Amino acid sequence: MTSSLRPWLQFTLPLSALALTALAGCPRDLTWRILFRDAADRDAARVVTARVHQGGCDGAVVFETEISRDQPGTPARPLPDGTYGIEALAIDANCQVIARTCVLQTMPTSTSLVLTLEHQMPVPLCAPSMCNAGVCGDGRDAGLDATDVIV
Repeated sequence: MTSSLRPWLQFTLPLSALALTALAGCPRDLTWRILFRDAADRDAARVVTARVHQGGCDGAVVFETEISRDQPGTPARPLPDGTYGIEALAIDANCQVIARTCVLQTMPTSTSLVLTLEHQMPVPLCAPSMCNAGVCGDGRDAGLDATDVIV
C-alpha cells in the first residue's frame, strides 16, 4: 500500500456558511475535498456519502448528499455558527462502507478542508438483495417524473 493520497476525481463540495464581520455580513465557504488514502478503496468506491453532523461527528445529521463519479452532489445550505462533524463515507458496489473519515469544524470559516478517507473493514448498509450498484433500496419507482410538481 502506498502512503500517497489518492484523489477521487478531485471532488470538491462547497459548504456555504454565513459569517458576520465587524463591518458587515459576508458569505464564506468551507470547501471540502475528499481524498482516499488507499487506491484500492478509491477504485472500489461507487458512491461517497458526505454528511454534516451538528455538534460533532456523533451529532444529528443536518445535511447529507451522495456523490458518484457522474453526480457531483448537492451543495449544503448555509450553516449557523457552531461546531460540526464533517463526514465522508466511501461505499462500494455491494453497499458496504469501505472507507470513512469525520473531522470537527467550527463555523464560520473560510478554510479549505481536506477529508482523507481511511480504509476500514467493510460494514454493510443494507441486505445484499436491497443493494443496486452501491445504493440501498428496492429499485421501485417512487412515482414522480421529471415533469411532476410538488407544492
